[in-house]
Amino acid sequence: MAAIKKIGVIGAGRMGSGIAHVCALGGFAVHLSDIDETRLKHALQSIEKDLARQADKVKISENDGKAALARIATGAGLDGFKDCDLVIEAATEDEEIKKAILKALCPNLKKSALIATNTSSISITRLAAATYRPEKFVGLHFMNPVPVMALVEMIRGAAMKLGAHHPMGPLELADFIGLDTCLAIMNTLRQGFDDPKYQPCPLLAEHVKAGRFGRKSGRGFYNYT
Repeated sequence: MAAIKKIGVIGAGRMGSGIAHVCALGGFAVHLSDIDETRLKHALQSIEKDLARQADKVKISENDGKAALARIATGAGLDGFKDCDLVIEAATEDEEIKKAILKALCPNLKKSALIATNTSSISITRLAAATYRPEKFVGLHFMNPVPVMALVEMIRGAAMKLGAHHPMGPLELADFIGLDTCLAIMNTLRQGFDDPKYQPCPLLAEHVKAGRFGRKSGRGFYNYT
């Protein structure tokens, strides 16, 4: 899988602007798009204020904030996504609107590009089916407010196996290690660092509670019986 250098974000509302903020601060070039150019303008203003606030609190340097803002480009159409390695859809939480956006997006992407949705309630598999590349589609659920909450939930659809092009994806690797071991590690990190980004995924805890520890028990994220 090619390295991700440029990230596209569809939707310049609170979530979309927050995602653009953290991606740019992480060093990625970002293209933020929305059908409403006024909303795009307000999003950039909001990001600039949030970056300045982080600098005032000494969470980032002033130069880091300016550099992050400079990495963000905006546009109302889909042309800006042609060279993106990953595009994150963060439009309104309406399934039909999201499907229409994703269907229109696909012809504007390079073949290797990944697509993600920030939905918190709509089936990832149904949204993936609206694209021409369901095997490259994943859910990335950012927590709100994005610049403050260092936690992202990843959800795969039925057509995607995480870690494509690698001998073993992360879920298969977790099964190999043992889900009970993974849970214990995450709990230790969460308590030791007091950082919510190490909070174990609820699904992981559910599997362990049900005795599904991975390969050693015959079933985990995958079935080995």
